[in-house]
Amino acid sequence: IMMVHCRNLGAINSAYGFDVGDRAIRELGKRLRAFTNANRSLFHFATNRFVLYVRDYRGKEELAELAEQIKGNLERPLECVGRQIMVRTGILELGSGCQSAMEAVTRASVALHHAETVPSGHSFSFYDSGVEAQLQREEIIAREMAEFIASPEGSLFYLEYQPKVSLATGKIVGLEALARMESPSSGRVSPVEFIPIAERQDLIVPLGYWFLETACRFISQLYKAGYPDLHVAVNISVA
Repeated sequence: IMMVHCRNLGAINSAYGFDVGDRAIRELGKRLRAFTNANRSLFHFATNRFVLYVRDYRGKEELAELAEQIKGNLERPLECVGRQIMVRTGILELGSGCQSAMEAVTRASVALHHAETVPSGHSFSFYDSGVEAQLQREEIIAREMAEFIASPEGSLFYLEYQPKVSLATGKIVGLEALARMESPSSGRVSPVEFIPIAERQDLIVPLGYWFLETACRFISQLYKAGYPDLHVAVNISVA
């Protein structure tokens, strides 16, 4: 099962109207039909997703090559609007592990999510148990962040302050605030992991406000302790 996601169809609907969006879907479906044959069946699964059911293929290499061919074909500018569609594909090889069609398409969707969120240099991802475990971990981290934003108490997030030293004088001239996360379920979570999750889940802005407010309270404490000249730098996500 190959689940193909046409990622920016929503933007086309908003910019040009749903009638143009419908034309875009028909054009994409026509392009995908070029990949069908006696062993490949095409389905329109959702507004911006198609499913290609592939039988009697030679192996993963054939599926990977097919995913790249689909990307190249679908990402050509659309005739109806003259702009490009971004494509990602989740691939599930069916086996004894799936008990129902719903479970199969859910796993293909998990692989698709992985292809869209994990930089790999590819436009596709294969499903495996590790991919699903990563998605479940991300969901737990996102839930914990959302709960913290709703009630910012406890020690889920805190700031560490890294000194900035003048090479000329050897004195500390400022500090950089570094966000840290200590998850009750996952332990220490690196900013490399939790910041992209917060950006994808639209949690980064309220978290950024909390980081700024916390850093400002620390600056106030520095002033009261007799260090009015020290500054504190806070990194803000551009998302």
